Amino acid sequence: MDYKHKNHLVSGYVTLLKEIREIKSVVREGEPISGMGTMMEPLSEKEQKIIFSILSLIAASLRDLIIQFAPEKLQDLEKRRDTSMTRMWTSILLGNIRETLKSIHPKNSERSFGNMLPDEREKIATEIEMALEKIEQLLKEI
Repeated sequence: MDYKHKNHLVSGYVTLLKEIREIKSVVREGEPISGMGTMMEPLSEKEQKIIFSILSLIAASLRDLIIQFAPEKLQDLEKRRDTSMTRMWTSILLGNIRETLKSIHPKNSERSFGNMLPDEREKIATEIEMALEKIEQLLKEI
């Protein structure tokens, strides 16, 4: 098996694990896939056990194939990186949150959607500004 096949096998495994995590949030928590929208009722414990036992078998089977055909790729995949990578990604994600908060601040949202009532504007602006300050504090701490 050449490196392209090995990479594709590992990539498929990583994608499968990500999709299983998404299914867990839907099945156990009733979270919509997009993270937005109406919450759903979680499935029963019995249904959850059936789903996760089958998915666990599939994931284990795929992992066994990687152990057989690309063990070095699995070792690299499962190796923990130092916290500098965690900090970098946390910083990027906090930056995304900061931009989301800025986009719903009245000074920005009113340009697209028109003026709010003064008391609405003040309340929303105050809450958003407090949240932005907290995000900035977190960005300085990480």
